[in-house]
Amino acid sequence: MAADGVESIIARKAGLRTNKKLNLVDSGFQYEMANLELENPNKIELYFGNEKAKRGYIWIFPKGKDIAMSVLALLLAARKLRKSILIVS
Repeated sequence: MAADGVESIIARKAGLRTNKKLNLVDSGFQYEMANLELENPNKIELYFGNEKAKRGYIWIFPKGKDIAMSVLALLLAARKLRKSILIVS
C-alpha cells in the first residue's frame, strides 16, 4: 500500500493512472493536538457522517495521555472547490 497521495509516484511506477478529475479529489487536514481531555487515551476515535464533518470523516489517534494526531477529510463538490480556487487566484 502506498500512502503518497493522489498523484502517487509509486502508483505511476506500478503502471497505474494517477491523473484524476478535480471532482474526484478530496481535501484532508492532519494536525497534532495537545492538552486534550481524551475520554480514553487507549482508543482511536472515528467519526463519519454529517454531524461531525459534513460530507467527510474525522479520526483521532491518541499519542499519549493528552496528545493526539487528528485528520479531517472533507468530500467537496468540484463546483465549490473550483470557486474557492478562482477566489484565491
